[in-house]
Amino acid sequence: MKLRTTILLLFFITASLLKAQDTTHAVQPVADTAKSAKVQPTADTTKLQKKEKHKHKHSADSTKAQTTPTGPTQWTNKPAKDTLKDTAKKLRVIKYYQTTGYAAYNIGYGFPEGDFGSVACVSKGSYRAISVGLPVPKKRLGIAAQVLVGTNPVNTAELINHDYGLMADENLKFSMGNTPDNYTYKAMMTGLYWTFPFSKFKLENKLSIDARVMLGCMFATVPETDVNVNNTIWGVATSGTITNNEASGSSLSFDMGFGIRYLVMPHITVTYNIDYYYANPKFQAVSSSVNDNSGYLSQNSPVVQNSNQHFALLNMGIGLGWAF
Repeated sequence: MKLRTTILLLFFITASLLKAQDTTHAVQPVADTAKSAKVQPTADTTKLQKKEKHKHKHSADSTKAQTTPTGPTQWTNKPAKDTLKDTAKKLRVIKYYQTTGYAAYNIGYGFPEGDFGSVACVSKGSYRAISVGLPVPKKRLGIAAQVLVGTNPVNTAELINHDYGLMADENLKFSMGNTPDNYTYKAMMTGLYWTFPFSKFKLENKLSIDARVMLGCMFATVPETDVNVNNTIWGVATSGTITNNEASGSSLSFDMGFGIRYLVMPHITVTYNIDYYYANPKFQAVSSSVNDNSGYLSQNSPVVQNSNQHFALLNMGIGLGWAF
């Protein structure tokens, strides 16, 4: 009886255990399915999540840019100072006037000064010049050289008045017997120059001012002049000609001036120059006077005399140059 009861009890315990195990296996697939659904969402769900995430991030950045003085927007509009300097250096592909050398061709007017205008009686003339400047490395100093050619016409009315005005009266008349050639001069000079770059009003690296001092040699020519003399003294008309022959001379010459160079394109400059030239060449002058009828003006043999003529000029001109 006890054995039977024990067997039945064991049977019921075994059946209970088997039933509990079957229930556990039946519930497990549902959990796995839920877990799988949670770990591997659909493609549409993933896109939606990314879109929402990007939207929230953009909104946060906008809010930060508006509320923070040093936000992204401000840094974009106002780069750092170092960045501006670096950009400016990169943009300077052509560095104007790294050196201060130049070669230029100038033309302009020559205005007589002092005795050259009042005694020699010359008028405003013209000149042409070729100038070269060779810079000293890493300096604003350089060696200047120039070849100059100029002419100035004779002011005949002033010449008659100056040379013979005190002698003239109602009976003694003087007039020009020819149209004189021009005073001419040629000069070759060399010296030093200094360059000062102009850095105001956004003209940096484009505009420079040069100052120069040069010495050299001038070769000059004085033209021939013929002056007619008409005399009615003693009631007898007489006439003659006073001739001053052409003469040439040379002397040491001096130049002091300054110029402005403006860079219009790489290496091409427009120039403006003002120079004061001075020389005092010595001439061997030959003059003679001839009486053609009465004897009031005697026949004279040519007179030879040495004389000096001051050449003082204020030259102003423009030109084109090459900067190197």
